[in-house]
Amino acid sequence: MNRHRFCGTWTIVKGKLKQGWARMIGNDRRYLGGREQEFNGRIQRCVGRVRDGAQTRIVRTIRLRSAVAPSSNRTLIRPLRILPPSGRSTSFRDHGQ
Repeated sequence: MNRHRFCGTWTIVKGKLKQGWARMIGNDRRYLGGREQEFNGRIQRCVGRVRDGAQTRIVRTIRLRSAVAPSSNRTLIRPLRILPPSGRSTSFRDHGQ
């Protein structure tokens, strides 16, 4: 379970709590905000699920290739570099933008 799945589940819970509170006090606007927060949490959780699946497949492929490949000092596959949640690498800088 990665950070996206955990945060997504937590966001869903917060959205449901917000909806319950809004129902109790009769605030329609806050209720819609809770629905939106719950929806965003569901999307984030799905992203985490897909990301976990991709990482699992990559690890399996690396293990399979290293078991089949002859032993040598060079690496067959570069290690996986995961980008931060913003989708941009932190090692690159905006050049004058």
